[in-house]
Amino acid sequence: MGVTFLSPLLLAGLLAAAVPVVLHLIQRRQAKLLPIGTLRFLRQVPARTIRKRRLEEYLLLAARTLLLVFLALGAAHPVLTSAAAAGGATAAVVVLDDSWSMEYRVAGVTRFQEGVEASLAVLRTLSPGDRAAFLLASDPGPGSLTNDLHGLRRRAGAARPAAVAPDLLAACRRGLSLLREAREPNRELVLVTDLQRRAVEPLVRGLEPEEEDREIRVVLVDVGADDPRDIAVTRVTCGAGVAVAGEPIRVSATLRNFSPEGSAARVSLVLGEEKVEERRVTLKAGETLTVSLRSTADV
Repeated sequence: MGVTFLSPLLLAGLLAAAVPVVLHLIQRRQAKLLPIGTLRFLRQVPARTIRKRRLEEYLLLAARTLLLVFLALGAAHPVLTSAAAAGGATAAVVVLDDSWSMEYRVAGVTRFQEGVEASLAVLRTLSPGDRAAFLLASDPGPGSLTNDLHGLRRRAGAARPAAVAPDLLAACRRGLSLLREAREPNRELVLVTDLQRRAVEPLVRGLEPEEEDREIRVVLVDVGADDPRDIAVTRVTCGAGVAVAGEPIRVSATLRNFSPEGSAARVSLVLGEEKVEERRVTLKAGETLTVSLRSTADV
């Protein structure tokens, strides 16, 4: 058996146990030298009585000190754990954010690819006998904890960004539900996300952990870029309502740079699966720019 504390910061109260010792040292009586004329009226005290009184003082000091120690330990909420808890079995749930913002690319690598690698890194730390689950924010599904760690790694490696809006809140709720039912001494919920406000705010507002969730360790893995270029398409218009064969088609896209500094981007017009025109534009910080692209409709 071992002991762990749910509120380890309150162990700082153990410093209060030094107070009785300090007071004892300050108030300890010092022998005084007094000139006397005769020993006739002095009463002799047996040495055994002096030793007994000292023992009583030390016992009282120990009782006061131990009382403060026990109060501090009790406030820190000690919990008995099994011997396997320190290095025993683990139940882990990995939730991967597969929202559209995870498609942002830095140096040729998307945030989603970084998220997949982070998820695989977590799953690789597990050992035989551990159980885990891999959930996508867009489709958490019923899910279940499994010992097939190799299968989970294969599934995580094959994950793709979602075509529908994800729900981090539902995925995290499902992960906590699985961990509440787990009997492993170590339980972890790992959330891999780029911390975009649109996805995280509903999670912060709506997630209400239960009392038993205090024993579940929550790990947040941030795969967001340090200085992302935030250029967005705010509006798209088409010059003609109906495409006529052989006639030009004009499409206008309004871009805005939300980044704190200037940045460049490529604007492409894709018809079907064919890229018919592409332009490279540069926008200053906060600038809005409209780009017109043209093509000709096929027969």
